Amino acid sequence: MGILLATLLLVPVLVVFALLARFLLVPLLVAALVTGIVLSLASRRFRAWFQSVTEREVSYRGLRLATDVDVAPGHTWVRGENASMLVGTDDLAPTLLGPAASIELPQAGQRFRAGEPFVRLRRGSRTVVLRAPVSGTVTSRNLALYQQPELVNEDPFGAGWLVRLSKESRGERPSWLYHGASAGLHFRSEVDRLIRTLRRGYKPAPTNGNGKLLGAQVYRDIDEVTWFELSEDFFAGHAVLAR
Repeated sequence: MGILLATLLLVPVLVVFALLARFLLVPLLVAALVTGIVLSLASRRFRAWFQSVTEREVSYRGLRLATDVDVAPGHTWVRGENASMLVGTDDLAPTLLGPAASIELPQAGQRFRAGEPFVRLRRGSRTVVLRAPVSGTVTSRNLALYQQPELVNEDPFGAGWLVRLSKESRGERPSWLYHGASAGLHFRSEVDRLIRTLRRGYKPAPTNGNGKLLGAQVYRDIDEVTWFELSEDFFAGHAVLAR
């Protein structure tokens, strides 16, 4: 009898709640939409986070970044948090070098510490030295790059991957890796820094009227002095990430 009485008393309460929820739902949805629009317009960090959870790849001034990778300061990336991880280079290195003519990959079984040189991209007399983003042992290599080195330019986050590493540490993500929204912000900051460097060192304007980086022309017009500065600043300066 008590259960029946309690049920009868709850029915009106539930009906009132349902009616209120119906009338409140639309204002709440509108408020959420307006809040999202305001944040997207006002917050660069929010825009980067939103892109990272809704898009597989983002573009900034003509350069690309995958949203499912962790990025190291030396312009390499890792994908996967398990013992085995894919490693590649971001879009900045092959853009500066131009279409890669050859690639030097490490041998399977080689062990590297984070920050050690492990891959070299070459075009003519110029070489980009890439450094291991994390410590680990090479378990496999992308042998397709020996026949098609240009894959690192065409698809750096897909078919142009470099090696697979067996990670030594399975603990927390290393502090020097950028992840999610922070990876997007770092990516944009590096592209802006690249453009500032190019403006100092090479005569043709590095961007068009829309501010988009002209990747097809960048590597052709960089002189040797600027190339050395770029190599030292964006790649050689990250020799040691961890001790």
